[in-house]
Amino acid sequence: MYKKILVPLDGSAFAEQALPRVGALAVAHHAAVVLVTVHHVPTPNFAPDGVWLDVSGLEAELRTQQQHYLGKVAAELREKFNIVVFSELLDAPITASICTYAQAHDVDLIALTTHGRTGFSRAWLGSVADGIVRHSVIPVLLLRPHVPGPSLRPEKETDAAFNRILIPLDGSPEAEFAIHHALTLGHASDATYVLARIVASVPMFPTNVPLDFIANGLPVDSDATARCLLEARLYLAVQVVALKSDGCTSPVETQVQLAGEVAPALIALAECEAVDAIAMTSHGRGASRLFVGSVADKILRGTTSAVLLFHPQQHS
Repeated sequence: MYKKILVPLDGSAFAEQALPRVGALAVAHHAAVVLVTVHHVPTPNFAPDGVWLDVSGLEAELRTQQQHYLGKVAAELREKFNIVVFSELLDAPITASICTYAQAHDVDLIALTTHGRTGFSRAWLGSVADGIVRHSVIPVLLLRPHVPGPSLRPEKETDAAFNRILIPLDGSPEAEFAIHHALTLGHASDATYVLARIVASVPMFPTNVPLDFIANGLPVDSDATARCLLEARLYLAVQVVALKSDGCTSPVETQVQLAGEVAPALIALAECEAVDAIAMTSHGRGASRLFVGSVADKILRGTTSAVLLFHPQQHS
């Protein structure tokens, strides 16, 4: 269960679209919500005649406005969901201050939209979300904003629930850590969990064949591919048994698919299964990096589902 959920805000309608789902999640988990905004200190400038321009008054006014904004949003969130809401104005740099605060104040989850102030004019995984994903040692829930603007109350309460959660597994212990975090996310809504494994075809390596034949692609080794599919099904079956042995009473489904590329297959599977979230590890080699072009990165940029992402190093 979550006890404290942190939501970074930048004053934009896009960033505020995380609030309805976070509010509903806080109600379900009896969690407190912490709203944070990062304050940028204006850089002093020189006037054309070389006179120093004092921006301290503007800086203080901006800080006051940001604190007022946080207080207003916090009050609305309390009124709508009857939950405990705190607010905190942090000082730049943005990513470092958010991640440091979250770790120092026992935050269980950071939740934010994948766009902030710049909206849809930039790459879907915005710079702030990207920075937090790369550096946070706390699970990050990434929510895709939509048009029109935000409403603190979803049209239906079920719109905010995580009822079906996809958990991609590749057989590694690091990927399996996603199961625990997915169970936490879906606990209050008694979610159904879909364990998925994507299997690539095994190529056949013939001998004494022309080089141009090999260049045009190798034929598939049907027997070897069939064995890989069977092993994948057995692996997922073992994971289901382990979940039930650990006391999981929620429905658990499995999906094994044959595909050439993992990320597109998982994105299509998430849409086909109508999942509300995909829970996975970043598979980064270090806490400061998410591989550009990795499966996690491609899914973040390509799916319309929420993504719960974290570094496996959290458990090492």
